[in-house]
Amino acid sequence: MQQKMHQNPDFVASQVESYAAEASQGFATLYGGAEATVEGGEGLNMGIILLAQGALEEAVYVLELFAKLAQETLGEEHAASRKAERFASLARREKQEELEEGDHVKRMKYGCNTVRRAMEELGKA
Repeated sequence: MQQKMHQNPDFVASQVESYAAEASQGFATLYGGAEATVEGGEGLNMGIILLAQGALEEAVYVLELFAKLAQETLGEEHAASRKAERFASLARREKQEELEEGDHVKRMKYGCNTVRRAMEELGKA
């Protein structure tokens, strides 16, 4: 029975949606709420660190969540919202390049746990 549920696309989709909603709510609880909390940029910094480590999929997820949170809390034109969107865009672009060029590019170009990326590159975002 357990195996059949995991093979059911509707069941899997509902579980993914449920997990995504919980993760989004948890992220908002940790990094959102008051304007000062969002402006502090802790969630943004976490995404930048993931990006620097070459964890592109995770960076895209975190940066998109933070960008949405910042836009909802501070407005789209706020400096923190624009910065978050720039980094989210950079992460999406690099993830797309990784998909097109292969995983070996990720390790050499974007870094990983053993091959660190130069942090000054990220300042160009």
